[in-house]
This record gives sequence, C-alpha cells and structure tokens, in this order.
Amino acid sequence: MSRASNSWVIGGARTASGKPILANDPHLELRAPSLWYLAVIQSPGFNVAGATIPGMPGVILGHNRRIAWGWTNASVDDVDYVIERFSADTSRVLTTAGWRPAEVLRDSIRVKGGPAVPFTLRRTAHGPIVAADAGTGDSGEVRLLALRWNAHDPSDELSATLALDQAGDWTAFLAAARQLKAPEQNLIYADVDGNIGYTMTGSVPVRHSGNGLLPTPGWTDEGRWERYLDFDELPRVFNPAEGFIVTANNRVAGPGYPRFITADWDLGYRATRIRELIEARERITPEDVRRMQMDTVDVFARWAKDIAARAADSAGHPDIAASLRAWDGTMGADRTEPTIFYVWYRALQRLTFEDELAGTYAPGGVLQAGMRAGQGPWFDDVRTPAPEGLDAMATRAMREALPVAANRRWGAVHQSVSRHTLGSAKPLDLALRLNLGPRPRAGSLYTVDVADFGAFAPPFLNTHAASFRQVVDMALPNDAAMIITGGQSGNPLSRHYRDQVGAWWSGKLARVPGVRAEVLTLTP
Repeated sequence: MSRASNSWVIGGARTASGKPILANDPHLELRAPSLWYLAVIQSPGFNVAGATIPGMPGVILGHNRRIAWGWTNASVDDVDYVIERFSADTSRVLTTAGWRPAEVLRDSIRVKGGPAVPFTLRRTAHGPIVAADAGTGDSGEVRLLALRWNAHDPSDELSATLALDQAGDWTAFLAAARQLKAPEQNLIYADVDGNIGYTMTGSVPVRHSGNGLLPTPGWTDEGRWERYLDFDELPRVFNPAEGFIVTANNRVAGPGYPRFITADWDLGYRATRIRELIEARERITPEDVRRMQMDTVDVFARWAKDIAARAADSAGHPDIAASLRAWDGTMGADRTEPTIFYVWYRALQRLTFEDELAGTYAPGGVLQAGMRAGQGPWFDDVRTPAPEGLDAMATRAMREALPVAANRRWGAVHQSVSRHTLGSAKPLDLALRLNLGPRPRAGSLYTVDVADFGAFAPPFLNTHAASFRQVVDMALPNDAAMIITGGQSGNPLSRHYRDQVGAWWSGKLARVPGVRAEVLTLTP
C-alpha cells in the first residue's frame, strides 16, 4: 500500500460537548524534516490554524473560527495510457481525423566539463510520450505510449486552499472545494453550528468506453475522455442520519452510483475499525478520538487468524494455533502473535503468486478475496503436478514462517524511521542525528494507526504512517490539538528539529490555538 489516510467526523448527538468532533491523519512517507509546518495565521478577516507546506501560503489541513476540515485521498483512476501510432520518422501521429503533426521539442542538458546531452520530448493531444515500448506497426510505423493525466490540465489549488481557509459555512466550503481539481480528495467538514458533511473533489474522467485499466488505441474513440464529472455529480453527504462520517481510502460510493470512479479502493479494514470504535462509545470526547487514532487492532488479521491457526495445527504446532485463536488482532509491539501472523501472511503471498508473477509484489486484494472464498485458482503452484489449495499453501507458509517468527516480539522485527535525504550517509547521520528512528513500532498496514511495510520477510521497516494528526472539537475550536512527525525546524542542530517526535510516537497531541496572545506582525 503506497498511500493511506484516515478522517472522520462525529456529530454532536454522539459527543460529550454536543458539537461535532473532527479527526484527520494523512498517511504519507515519513521524512525528516516533516512535510508539514504547523501555523496559526491571523490577519483582518483571516484566522486559521493547522498544517501548512513550507513555501506555500495558506493552511492545507486545519480549522478556522467557524469550520474544520480534513482530507484523505479518493483513489480516483485519473491516469490512462494511450497507444499512439507515429510515422516512421515520428513527425506525425494518427488521430481519428487522420495523420496530424506531432508536437516535438528538442533540447539538451548542459553538463559541466562535457558535451551537452540532447533529448527529444514528444506530445500528442492525449499527453506526453512516456514510453517507447508499445511495438511497431505496418509500413514502419512506430507505436509509443502517451500519458493522459488530469494533472496536466491547468488548475488553481492555491486559490481553492485560501478560499477553504476563509469558509464559514457549508455553502462557502463547497464553493472552495469545487476549485480543487488534482489530486482528488475526500473532504470532511464540521462547523460550530453542529453540521457535519463530506464531499469528493477533483477531476474524475468520463470515458467514451472502458475504464482505463488497459492502454487504449489513440487513433480511435475507445477510451477517449469525453469530460470530467461535474462537482455536483461527485459523492456527497450532509448531516447523515447515523451521525458520523468515515473516510479511509475505502469505497465511498455504493452500487447505485452511476459513474466509474476507480477499481482501486482501499480494502476498507481501517474504515471498518473506525466505525466499530465510534459505535462502541457514547458521549465521545476529544481524548476518546485521540485514542482512536492510535488504535492497533488489525481487522484483517482478526479475521484471517483462523486460517493461520489451522495452518499452525497442520504444521504440528497446536500451542501456536491456540495462541493465534485467542488473539484479538492487536498489533502490539510487545506481542508475538503479530510477528507469526505477518511473517506467515507474507510467505503465503509469495508462495501463492511467485509461480505466475515472479518478482512482482503480490496483490493483497486478490489473495484476500480467495482466502475468504476458501479457494481460488491462485492457490495452486503451477510448477507441481497436483493442485494445492488454500490450506496446503497456508501450511507450507507456516512451516516457512515459524523458524523465523517464533518467540519474536513484533517491535523487534517491525520498526519505523523518518529518513532525512542525507541520512543514508552514516557518518552524517551519527554526527547530526538526521534520521528519526528506527524505533519499535506497533500497528500494521491495516490498523487505524497505520504502520505499513513492504518487505516479504523480516525486518519489516515502516516508512509510511501518519504525517500529521489533528483532533478538533467544534465546541472549542481554539483548543484544537495536532502533531507532526518531527519538529518545526529543518535544522538538525535546533532543538525544534525533533521536539515533537516523542509525542508523535506515543500518540500525544499539542494544543495549537486559533487565537494567541503573542502574534508575529509582518510589516512591509
């Protein structure tokens, strides 16, 4: 999983204050210094607090005196590859209207002490040429791949962000969100009047045919982008009857929604867990929500542990099978069950797919669908004469996993680090403490407190997690709390380079008020 985020908003009927509580923790690559810079910005008619990106005006995620908002990635399928037919000299490209001149730019890169390196850029109506491996056609034609991406279209996210910062109600919030084009986001909303809401934003393509999952021929209408969905056609809800809204990169449109958004929704385990936590409580407080952000129950592991336990029994380890069955799926750094489970699951992924997809990362969704069905064509090693099935594959994976995983605590094999660009130079890292971590880490790729890892065997290094956390109770928006991964300074010699990392690790939040007694006044 290369992207993830959580956001949810709870209506006042479920909170202790009687006003909405909003939470957001966008999951990005961990880095030092942090991507975000916390700020309170005040001027006549402008009072906003939250996470900014250094060098850009305005608050990206946060709150003002009237509203609060948060983002998660909407996972829209907004990139297509188009096969283009070029003439042999690549000066012309075939379109639905016949052969037309291609846009060609020739330039060079100057190199100190050496000759300039020439390069050629080609572009069609579908976008820039990004690959030259689409084969050759008749009469010496050359076939190249163009990239159609909505981010190539002009947009003005800066004005949208500033409008969002100044919005005071749902109508103004939607007017600002309408301007956000790329990347597409799920925006949640809360206000001091007690309203909560959600809208998707961005440019969602409407195709002439198909869904863009495979390259389409550019000289036909197949796959042509006819338009983008209008903002009012995107999924949206305001003050839903159940009293809360959750987005965690999961499917946000039901089967009755008439338009294609993506085939790559997140599997939804985090969203399921957040709903469980909200529904299990009454009179929810900001402290309750902060604890929810740090929850480490893995809903997928909680379900799939029974398959792992059967595999442990079959492998001759009833004690481990009993431990897995009794486990509640908590990915605690001090627990041994998470180590056994994920070393086993990674081995099962590899064994399931390596015979047909050698060297390719195993698709988790396909595997988990087969696990739920208890069967599937993937659970067969095509290199052997007899079909294996899920249980046989799971037992093989458990026999591989136990010598590596048995009696090892999760925090010993699963650690997090925020890397500095120069942190790979060990002398510099030792001298300046550029990297933050590694440190033992709870959580997994499916917990609310996300701690993703990509390796197929230990050590599992987590470099993707909550880059920013915020909790805002609209009863007291000026008491909103938030945290970033490291510190406010980019200077490793400054005490502010890493002074938030301890709080981030432990799940604490710092009050960042919307009104401060001391204000830095900028005078021209």
